Amino acid sequence: MSEASVATNCVYHPIYRSCRNCGADMERNQVRECSPVLQSVSADRLDPRTRALREARALILEHATSTYRGGLIERSDGITEVLVDFDLRFPEALE
Repeated sequence: MSEASVATNCVYHPIYRSCRNCGADMERNQVRECSPVLQSVSADRLDPRTRALREARALILEHATSTYRGGLIERSDGITEVLVDFDLRFPEALE
């Protein structure tokens, strides 16, 4: 059996309340099978639009993380909601 066909469980991300791998919404302590939708592609093979979307996503993520670490939990939650909406609208930006 190849590695690609081996089923793995989702990994809960406490800030985004979703799986770190496939982005599925999750509850804390939930166990479910992970089904990554997108395969990783090297950055040099991406079209300019996808590259720009990934850069924008990284910037939003960085801002959400820094506000969370700074103790601005409500603000971080708002930015996280924007990131979730961004991911839903532009799934090609996910790595």
